[in-house]
Amino acid sequence: MTPRRLLTALLIPAALAAVLAAPAAAAPAKVPNACQYKFDGYWRTLDLTTDGVAGPNPVAPGGTIGLTQATIHADMPTWIGDYGYNLGLLKEGRNEIPTRIWVAIGGTATTPGVQVHALSATAVTTITVQPDGTPKSTPISVTVPMPDTSWQAGADGVASFAQAGPGTLPEIPVGPSGALVKPTGSVFISAQLEGGLHYDLDCQPGHAMSSGSGSETFTVGTATPFAATGIGIPIVPPQVDPNAKRPAAIRSTKLRRSGRRVKVRIACLTATPCAGKIELVTANRVRVGKRRKVLALASRRYRIGPRSAANVQLTLRSAARRFLNGRKRTSVRLRVVPGTGEKVAKRLALRGR
Repeated sequence: MTPRRLLTALLIPAALAAVLAAPAAAAPAKVPNACQYKFDGYWRTLDLTTDGVAGPNPVAPGGTIGLTQATIHADMPTWIGDYGYNLGLLKEGRNEIPTRIWVAIGGTATTPGVQVHALSATAVTTITVQPDGTPKSTPISVTVPMPDTSWQAGADGVASFAQAGPGTLPEIPVGPSGALVKPTGSVFISAQLEGGLHYDLDCQPGHAMSSGSGSETFTVGTATPFAATGIGIPIVPPQVDPNAKRPAAIRSTKLRRSGRRVKVRIACLTATPCAGKIELVTANRVRVGKRRKVLALASRRYRIGPRSAANVQLTLRSAARRFLNGRKRTSVRLRVVPGTGEKVAKRLALRGR
């Protein structure tokens, strides 16, 4: 391998900035990748760090998981820039290496199982020539952001995200001609150097069998999950409130009217607020004029906070006041009709004059 080709092989991975970035609270995953340098077919190890944020956590079966703030990052040895200058591949001052990157991200217990992103990046190094003629270059460090994505959680299990395994990239257009190439890995880097030099890297989780100038073989690895502290997002069925079927209860044991008012006590049994209608009627049919019927005495809307009880004041209707006038005790039925769930009723004695 000529020095020029070796430097070309080592430079381009620097342009690879991978996929997922997130705040400090997230969990980055540094994944060793076995990358095949297409110009000579040799494998070399390059660490790619993925990071991101996923949520909600936990998620309900079939729920949507958002994967956001995703990035991929790569650092190259500081001596590569110096070496590139000495070979005439890089110049004094700022050097930019435009690169296209395809990355496959896998999601366990999700649909789809893999999403692919085509990204663009620019690797940058600035070279300063010292008085003795030796170059000094800034580190080549690249971070590439990825678009936010949505995933659907499966029926159960734990959802997690990581660089996908080998063979998960589709055919991609590579080089000036856009010829279709089927990568063997899950990250593919295609870089363009000055002078029309074109360089491709085909990467997957793993290790080259030897370091240095490269290896003819490699060992397959598995990418560490990122975005959810490396553990994943549990897929948990939503908790069913045991009181959802009958959310309200009547706590009053007796009723007393005071003028036009009757106070009743109602409880909300659920973890969410309760709302509905309260109705007070006679327990039996009573004579009203020439007819016998169940007489509606009072009604009103109610809203009570979760897992709490409240006193609700009912205002008697004019017909009810005429009927109750002079009666010390009347058998009534108190009904609570919630917005959702079953209604409840209780027979009580209404006292008063």
